[in-house]
Amino acid sequence: MIGEKKFDCHEMFTHACAFCECADLCTKVIMDNVKSDIDLPELVNSAFACEVFLKTILKWYDIKSPKSHKLKDLYASTPDSIQAFIKATVLKNYDDIWTDEWGVEHLESLSNAFQDFRYFYEYDFRKNGGLHIETGFLIALRDALRDCCCRVIFGIGWEEYKGLKPIGSEK
Repeated sequence: MIGEKKFDCHEMFTHACAFCECADLCTKVIMDNVKSDIDLPELVNSAFACEVFLKTILKWYDIKSPKSHKLKDLYASTPDSIQAFIKATVLKNYDDIWTDEWGVEHLESLSNAFQDFRYFYEYDFRKNGGLHIETGFLIALRDALRDCCCRVIFGIGWEEYKGLKPIGSEK
């Protein structure tokens, strides 16, 4: 970080987008290679992208980011208008579902996804019980956060942003 907010936020956004691309590549490899249905790399990369997108938003608004990987804590630290936008976008892309059948927010259940799935082999199932994540919700959240960051930093949505040509590629 060089301390220039717009530059730093752009770098953070680019970093998070790289983790989205990695998650998508992992999904493609798994689907093409049918040898495994384990989607741990996709989950870890998507969860980390969510974390960086949320921290980007917090930096943009000059809000001190909690020293945490917990998505729920980071989300709760964003301005109310940003929370409303993210929630509305997720609902639009995830069948209008924010909570599970027991009324628990999916965000709560995947709040520790980065740590839980990054260290999946260390997870104590006897002590902690099962480990479940609603993958579709995570992807919808990740995509909503990417779109939100685009709108905050660049003033355009993700679909428009990804269609822009890099400077110097007009040849």
